[in-house]
Amino acid sequence: MTAVIQSHDLPGQVGWHMTHFGPASDYTPARGHAPTEVESVMNHRIIGGKHVVAVVSGGIRVDTHDLAGRNAVRTDTDGVMAGERRASKPQQLLRRAWWWD
Repeated sequence: MTAVIQSHDLPGQVGWHMTHFGPASDYTPARGHAPTEVESVMNHRIIGGKHVVAVVSGGIRVDTHDLAGRNAVRTDTDGVMAGERRASKPQQLLRRAWWWD
């Protein structure tokens, strides 16, 4: 990529002076203490009403291999989950109320 930038004089074509780019001795960034931990951030998206894609960053490590293996995910053939779902639904819910299902 650098060769393309230099050979086509891309910085010159757009008036970019390439501040802080060049030989290593031309610019030395300020140094400080490296953080030992950072705040965790998570975001997710539900695709097609059944697939959850989640991204977590911030100094943590999550190994989901054991949680998502063939033996860890099973189909409820006894109807236990359906019963739990019916039991967890509020009995009385106002028409315009919002409820997380």
